[in-house]
Order: sequence, then C-alpha cells, then structure tokens
Amino acid sequence: MSDMIQIDVMQSTEGPKRRVEMSLKVNADSIDELVSYLRNFAFEVSTGTRTGVSGGYSTGAVYQIVEYESITHESWEKALNEYIESLEPDEKGLKQS
Repeated sequence: MSDMIQIDVMQSTEGPKRRVEMSLKVNADSIDELVSYLRNFAFEVSTGTRTGVSGGYSTGAVYQIVEYESITHESWEKALNEYIESLEPDEKGLKQS
C-alpha cells in the first residue's frame, strides 16, 4: 500500500449543493484510531456540534458542518436535473459517435 494516497473527489463538482455540507480533515496514528475518532465524531454531530478543532494523543481534526435551510430534497433534485441538462454530452459521461 502506498504511503500517500491523494483523492480529490470535489475537484470537478459544480452541481447544486445539498442541504447539509461538511468539511472534515482528520489525522490519526492508525486506522483503528481513525475509526474510533469517527465513531465519537458521529455522536458529537448527533448532539448538535457543527464546528470545531480537536487534538489528542492519537488523533486531530478540524471540521465544519453547514446547513442551508432553504434547500429541500425536492429543490436539490430540480436543480440537479437542470444542471445535468446544461452539461455537454461528454460531461454527462456519454460518448459521442
């Protein structure tokens, strides 16, 4: 396994936002410590925590959760369909003959 894995899944995303958006950066000493942190983080989110910085013996994190109250699933779906329709065929993953 590589020491460094880079994945940028947000690079080309320009579609509509969903109601809830989260930015999270976590560093951990091991996968087990990461999993433990994420379990605790899920609890914190469920209790209303929306922004924070944490650091401990084996993990550290910075996070922010934003909720856009005006966005509903229906408004997102409509905006998504409009966005998809605005794309060129090759941007939709369709090959031109």
